[in-house]
Amino acid sequence: GRVRPETVTADGSMLIDGGAFAIVLKPTQTEGQNKVYLQVGSEEIETDIVLMNNLFTNLSVSNNGSTGWTVRVVNDAETVTSQSLTAAEAITWIGNTYFTQAEIDAAVEGHAAYGKKTTDVKIPAVSFGGDRSFTTDHSFIGCLDDIRLWSKELTDDDVLGSFDRLLTGTESGLKPYWPMDEGLNGHD
Repeated sequence: GRVRPETVTADGSMLIDGGAFAIVLKPTQTEGQNKVYLQVGSEEIETDIVLMNNLFTNLSVSNNGSTGWTVRVVNDAETVTSQSLTAAEAITWIGNTYFTQAEIDAAVEGHAAYGKKTTDVKIPAVSFGGDRSFTTDHSFIGCLDDIRLWSKELTDDDVLGSFDRLLTGTESGLKPYWPMDEGLNGHD
């Protein structure tokens, strides 16, 4: 989605808090520049991605269903800068591991996902613009526009092909989609 930070707190402003993972902005030594950090469990991973204050930037973060993460931004010239990261631990959805549907389907007796159905998988609540405890300690001050959550990992081409347009909401793999256009041009 599109992000425009205005002010980032010294100890970090949370863009997304997914419980077992978070996307946090922290100010750099250069005024108005903020580095993107990925938190997975207790691990904090610094990226090379920088967002500028008061400038909308398309930010995409995807997970491969395990410990692999990709952080991407689309700049004004409509080119993608991406960075692949590996976390020490996977996200926890069932037991101690995040499982894909294929892994659930292939699980054998004794496996944490054995006998589960997709409807059994509980994804923790996700908070945008602050932490899930609703404190103001890490509040994001700025604008979030067009939030999209996908059930698949996107490629650079996927991001570049759709970052600047409204989606129908029926795209393959698109789960929750908030275009954030309520009240504009007659939209509810």
